Amino acid sequence: MKKPNFILDYIIFYASIFIPLAIYIALTNYYFKNYVNPLDSVVDYIMFFLKLTWFGGIILVPTGFISWFLYGSPLKQDYINTQLFLNQGWNPTKKLVVVFVSRGQNIEALDRSISNTLTLLNKHNVRFEIEVVTDLPVESQIRSNHASIENKVFFYQVPHHYETENNAKYKARALHYLIDSRERSLLDNTWYLHFDEESQITLECIAGLHKFLKTKESYDVVAQGEIKYNAYNYGQNLLITAIDAIRTGDDLGRFRFQLKLLGTPVFGIHGSFILIPAKIEHHIGFDVGGRGSITEDAYFALTAAEMGYKFRWLDGFIMEQSPFSLSDLIKQRRRWVSGLVLLANDNQLKLITRLPLKINLFLWQISWVSIFVTIINIIIGGSWFPTELSYAAAIITGGFYSMYTVGSYRNLRDIDANIFKKISIYLATLLLIPISAVIEGVAVIYATLEPVTHFDVVQKN
Repeated sequence: MKKPNFILDYIIFYASIFIPLAIYIALTNYYFKNYVNPLDSVVDYIMFFLKLTWFGGIILVPTGFISWFLYGSPLKQDYINTQLFLNQGWNPTKKLVVVFVSRGQNIEALDRSISNTLTLLNKHNVRFEIEVVTDLPVESQIRSNHASIENKVFFYQVPHHYETENNAKYKARALHYLIDSRERSLLDNTWYLHFDEESQITLECIAGLHKFLKTKESYDVVAQGEIKYNAYNYGQNLLITAIDAIRTGDDLGRFRFQLKLLGTPVFGIHGSFILIPAKIEHHIGFDVGGRGSITEDAYFALTAAEMGYKFRWLDGFIMEQSPFSLSDLIKQRRRWVSGLVLLANDNQLKLITRLPLKINLFLWQISWVSIFVTIINIIIGGSWFPTELSYAAAIITGGFYSMYTVGSYRNLRDIDANIFKKISIYLATLLLIPISAVIEGVAVIYATLEPVTHFDVVQKN
C-alpha cells in the first residue's frame, strides 16, 4: 500500500472547511455594506424575524467544527491501522458476521456487495460469515453467480406470515427475523457488521475492525464509522453527487463528534456500517414496532443508549451508492425526517434520551425557511439585521456548506479518475451547494406536509 501524502491531505481537508466559509463571509460582508436597507415596512420586520432561521445550524455546525479540528482528516489514522493489520493479521478467535439486509429488488447491487466482501475477507484471512436476509427470493440467482460460497454465505427469506410481538415492519422486521433464526451459541466472540445491499467493504474498514476488536470495550459497545458515497456510478449525476457529499462530511463532523467524544448517539446513527456485539444485538433486537420501523437504526441506537450501552467511533470507511434520481433522493430524506419525528415524540423513551434529537430535528425542520429567506433577501433587497448576528449567521451557514466540500474531498480520494475529473467534480459540488440546499429543503417540506407511512426502497442497481 503506497504511503499517501499526509501534508497535502491535511491542506486539502482544511481548505475544504475554509473555502465555503470564506466565500459566505465575504458575500455577507459585501451584501451588508451595499444592499442593506433600514426597517421601514411590515415586510422588513417579518423578514427580520425570519432571518433568525439562519441559526438553524447552531448545533450541526459547531459539533462539525469541533470534530474536524479535534480529529482532523482520517487518512493518516487509516493508513497506520492498515499497516498494523497487514503486519499482524486477523485474530482468529474473533468472528465477524457481515449482515446484508435487502428487500431483494436490487439483486445486482446485492450480488456485487457479497462478491466484494467474499473476495476481500478471504484474501486477508478474516474469520467470517455472511448473512443475507431478504423479503424476496435471491438465493438461487446469487449462488449461480459464484463458484463456491458454501459455509460462508447464509440466506434467510422472511416468511410472509412472520410477525414480531410489536409488529415491526420493513427492514426492522427482517432483522428481527434474522435474530430469531440464528443459533445462539458462541455469542461472546462474535460481532455483527451491518451493511446495506450496496455496501462495499474496504481494507481500511477491515483494519479499523481489527484495531477496535483488540480493545476490551469492543465486547460491550456499539460502533459506527465513516460512509463514503462513491461505490458505483459516482459522478454521473453531478447534482446528486453534490447533494450526497454532505452525508460524508456530516459523518466526520456531527456523527464522529457524538460517538468519539460523547460516546452516545444523541443524534441517532445510520443503518449501515454498524458493528454490534452479538450479545447486545440479541439482547435488544429490532422489534421496534411499526412507528420505529421507518428509521429502525435510530430507534435501536436510542433504545440501546437508554439501556446503558455505550457507543464508539470506528476507524475506516465503507463505500455506498447515492440514489439514482432526485425523486428517490427526496423520498429518502423524507423518510428520515418522518421517522425521526416519530422517534423524537415517542414517549416510550425518556425525554432526556430524546431531547438532543428533538432539538436538532426542530432546527432541521425549520432550516428550509432560511434558504428561502436568503433567496427573497437577494431578490427584494436586504433589510437591517444586527452586524454581529449577520456574521455569526454567515459562519454557521458557511460551516454548513463546508460539510459538502469536506464530504466531496473524502469521496473523491478513492475513485479511479484523473485529476481533472476529480477537480471538476469538486468544483461542481462547490457551485451546486445552493441548489443542493434548496433540494434538501424541499424534502423537509415534503416530509412535513405529507409524512411518510411506509419504507421506500430506492433503486441502486
